[in-house]
Amino acid sequence: MIHALLEKNLISDSLIRFGIRRLLKQRLKEEDMGNPEIQQHRLMSFVGELKQSPIAVHTLAANEQHYEVPSEFYRLVLGKHLKYSSG
Repeated sequence: MIHALLEKNLISDSLIRFGIRRLLKQRLKEEDMGNPEIQQHRLMSFVGELKQSPIAVHTLAANEQHYEVPSEFYRLVLGKHLKYSSG
């Protein structure tokens, strides 16, 4: 339901920012183990996962979103700097 309201622009920016701050605060609490050694271990585990992951994920969805933007937009914004890989 919240996504539908967001997509229709029915929620004010200040309320969106409040929600984002709340979610970030919650995430920081989840990540804070209170013990630097545990935090370091979790960080290194995450780095290890990233090293094993592909460079790009969800490429089909990214390509679909890329082509949702009209090419005229890129011409207007990038002007003489326009090249295929820039958009």
